[in-house]
Amino acid sequence: MRTAPRLTVPGGLLALASLFIVGPSTLHAQQEEEEPAPAASDERFLLFVQVHIEVVEAREEFNQAIAVVHDDPGKEELRSEMDQRLAEIYESHGMSEEEYQLFTLEVSLDQERREEFERLLEEMGGA
Repeated sequence: MRTAPRLTVPGGLLALASLFIVGPSTLHAQQEEEEPAPAASDERFLLFVQVHIEVVEAREEFNQAIAVVHDDPGKEELRSEMDQRLAEIYESHGMSEEEYQLFTLEVSLDQERREEFERLLEEMGGA
């Protein structure tokens, strides 16, 4: 008798999937129960917006550069340079890639946070 192959799910993917299972309303309720320090959270969110602007600029430059490269080794080199550039952006602002991704997820799930993000983005000249 054959058994079905066993599927494994990386921990980060499982955590991300659980956010969608739990749902944003449950997450919002959990956030209301815990009272985070708004000033620190607001400072980190403002920092996220600054980092986002730099990430978008770096990605635009990357897309322009890779569009004119037609060989695989050249494209791979550009991708490696892009990965390094993104790491430098995160590090220069004291933010990890994981924290950046969590803010990105928060903006995509929370309408109020998305509106705040868009407002700050416009004020900071990133839109």
